[in-house]
Amino acid sequence: MRQDSTYHFLIGSRTLWRSPIELEVVETTSDTTPLNLGASPLFNEHDQLVYAPDRLPVLPPRITTKTMVLFTFGQSNAANFLTTRHDSYEGKVYNFFAGRYYVAKDPLLGSDGTAGSLWTLLGNKLVDSGVADRVIVVANGRSGSPIRLWRPEQPLGVHLSFRLSQLVSQGLPVTHFLWQQGESDFDTDATQYENDLQSVIDLTKRYFPQSQFYVAQSSRCGYKARTTEIPEAQRRAAQRDGVYLGPDSDQIGIDGRQHPDQCHFNGLGQELLASWWLTSIRENIPAATK
Repeated sequence: MRQDSTYHFLIGSRTLWRSPIELEVVETTSDTTPLNLGASPLFNEHDQLVYAPDRLPVLPPRITTKTMVLFTFGQSNAANFLTTRHDSYEGKVYNFFAGRYYVAKDPLLGSDGTAGSLWTLLGNKLVDSGVADRVIVVANGRSGSPIRLWRPEQPLGVHLSFRLSQLVSQGLPVTHFLWQQGESDFDTDATQYENDLQSVIDLTKRYFPQSQFYVAQSSRCGYKARTTEIPEAQRRAAQRDGVYLGPDSDQIGIDGRQHPDQCHFNGLGQELLASWWLTSIRENIPAATK
């Protein structure tokens, strides 16, 4: 109940000693029923999901020049807070977490929340369209997180650096960083936001200099009028080499968002935004991998 050091030791041991099994057949489904995580849903110090009883490790996939490794992060719309949960195609879309591969299934391990996400759906679309032969998702969303907490010296920035260093040591190269964040910074000074975002981009480039970093235009949440300053800062950040402009999620209206919060995306909003992410990525595929 205290979730002290003994608690974290025990949950770490429980996760560590789960035995890997061979890849099992998984159907592609969508589900909106409440998720039963069992008696002990397990989260880390950032409330990110580290264990679910229906997840078992699988054999590592074969990685080719058309395999995409997506590192997805930001706040709740980049985490597991969306209406519809999706399953991945067997053998095509994976969730990589703590050194192990899982067939991707919402909610994704590594982000907080226990509902649906954008990224399993996007992985399916990338495979369906022929843009990628396989997709590996490394999820790292944290709901309600302002940009300042992602600076390299701040808690989420320190955790980000830790996870990226793990990926380097495990030999998994990130090809795409997908940043979906901005709602918590509605009132943040735009220059400060841009500087903080540049520091996040710099951190990812330190570990994966050849990766592509995508910045969504995102600031809308609830019934507040859309701000213009934060999306403009996001567009400016996308002007440097190796950084690209992602979709404008602020264009999704109330018909694509959950009631009553008018912030998180419902099934329609997920479908729209995943399709827009697909377009953004497809437009910037290196010629060598087409």
